[in-house]
Amino acid sequence: MKEGITSVALESRVFEPPKEGFEKAWVRSMDHTSRCTSGPLRTRMDFWGEVAQEFVWFKKWNTVRRYDFKSDPILVRFFEGGKTNITVNCLDRHVQAGKGGKVALIWEPNDPKEAGRKFTYQQLKDEVCAFANVLVAHGIKKGIVSPSTCP
Repeated sequence: MKEGITSVALESRVFEPPKEGFEKAWVRSMDHTSRCTSGPLRTRMDFWGEVAQEFVWFKKWNTVRRYDFKSDPILVRFFEGGKTNITVNCLDRHVQAGKGGKVALIWEPNDPKEAGRKFTYQQLKDEVCAFANVLVAHGIKKGIVSPSTCP
């Protein structure tokens, strides 16, 4: 008998995404992706470069993607040379655009007896700012932190 693990939980069902709101997605289907990236000299990188222009950049990138699969370790870089801030793109720009009252996050607890909670963009931004103040109060400063420098 061959040793190993045999899966008895094979899943073959397909769960389609909900129709409402799906038409606003960047990538609606594989067919949509093919249409977005087709045309003369157009690539997936051109498509994602256009998508990225919707975000706030403090400095625009030099190239959308650079890779070298022959290097050790393998090198893969996206939007190299660009400077941005994830919280600005996830929260601030939506609040500034007047969407502060719209739901940004729906939190569902693990315990079904516990009530879930919805956070608007403004509420979530306020929570992020409050936690940033906690970090500052504990001496955390702006910059890159590597695991080896953590206490």
